[in-house]
Amino acid sequence: PTPNICRMSDLSGASSSIAAVGIAGKGASALPAKNATVARKLQKVLDITVDDSFRESLEYLSSFYSENTAKDRKNLRGLLEQKVLKLHQSFLGEFDKVDQLYQAVQAAVDELSTQCDRATTLLQNTQSEATELLSKASALQAELAGVEQKEQQVRSFLQKYQLTPEEKQSLKGDINWAFFATLAKVQDIHKNCKELLNVSHQQAGIEIMEEMYMYQLQGFERLFKYTHKLCLDLMLSDSPEISQDFITALNALKDRPALWAQCMQEVAKGRRTALVRSFVEALQSGGAGSRPIEAHSADPLRFVGDVLAWAHQAAAEESELIHHLFHHKANSGATTVLVDNVEVSKWDVLNLCFEGLTKQVRTRLEKVLASTEPAQPSHLLVLFRLQGVLEFYAQAIPSLLGDLSNFVAMLLELQQDAKRRFSEMLRTLSEGLASAMPVAPADLTPPPHIMDLLDKLALMLKSMDIDEASSA
Repeated sequence: PTPNICRMSDLSGASSSIAAVGIAGKGASALPAKNATVARKLQKVLDITVDDSFRESLEYLSSFYSENTAKDRKNLRGLLEQKVLKLHQSFLGEFDKVDQLYQAVQAAVDELSTQCDRATTLLQNTQSEATELLSKASALQAELAGVEQKEQQVRSFLQKYQLTPEEKQSLKGDINWAFFATLAKVQDIHKNCKELLNVSHQQAGIEIMEEMYMYQLQGFERLFKYTHKLCLDLMLSDSPEISQDFITALNALKDRPALWAQCMQEVAKGRRTALVRSFVEALQSGGAGSRPIEAHSADPLRFVGDVLAWAHQAAAEESELIHHLFHHKANSGATTVLVDNVEVSKWDVLNLCFEGLTKQVRTRLEKVLASTEPAQPSHLLVLFRLQGVLEFYAQAIPSLLGDLSNFVAMLLELQQDAKRRFSEMLRTLSEGLASAMPVAPADLTPPPHIMDLLDKLALMLKSMDIDEASSA
């Protein structure tokens, strides 16, 4: 339905009419008072500014204002107030929901604030506890560093001055590299205890020295029994097979000279027996692929040469063996061992080894020299050559057995004996020729026995020339 209120076009037409009336009234100058009042009201209406908001207000008013009656105009204010009231009530209803949401948010915020306060308090307490814990941790860490340093010092001390359970067990086990390593460590610890005696740890040094001394006694006792048994088992063989453990054991005993000397005596005793046995076998049975030496006993020069050649070979082998036993990679520079204030060298041991062989060779060579009797030119040549053979070996063997060897001294004595016998025989033969000089024949040829003697002397001179040429 079309509302009974003034439309905007009507207001525009009305304003034009009112303006015309106003102009006409001014021209007549005699309008009644009522018209003046109407004119003022119209003027007020004309003064109203019509904009979009005003038009929207009128459109809104047209939505519920249907009849333009006096009653409706009278109730318009109340109606508008009711509309406003409903609008306010609707607003309040919606705002109540917002308020409820706000209250919920407020409660959540309050709860969150409470939790934040609680978390702040907890964080502060935790920070205080953490600070205290960090302080304690720093103190404990510093204490731990001190304990670790002490532990390292204790570990280093124990490693330097104590034996591990495995090392203690190795002193009771088999004789092997672990045994020698432990025994060397025991000796080092015993020596290092002198450092403790020079500082404030004298009591500890004394106790450790006593403990290591007992370990040394135990270790050297087992080592001596092991080495002594090997000496008895190995040295009686013609060609003993020497193991590295045996050499190491024998050289380790040098720190106990008395024990070492007993073992070396067994070595010398065994080698002395083995050499005499081998010499007798060579004399009677010979060796591999060779005839017995005694098979040439009818030829003194061949016999003596074979005997001394065999002795020279034996001296080379025994010298190498004793040198191998005497020297070790750990103390290869040591050439002597002090036993009861007496220096014992490898030459002394070799001298003991050749003690029995010296007697055997002397006996047989003296028999050979004695067989050159009576005086005759053939024996004179044999003595001369025997002297040369003895001199040769007397010069060759000292490099193997030493200059002070009894075997070398025996060769020199036999050389001097052969030289003496040669000189005496030559003098005897010369005196015999001089005392029984025959009558010279007509052709002045010398007698056969003189020619024989001259031939022997010529051979001797030729041998001397060859020796001098070879020496030069």
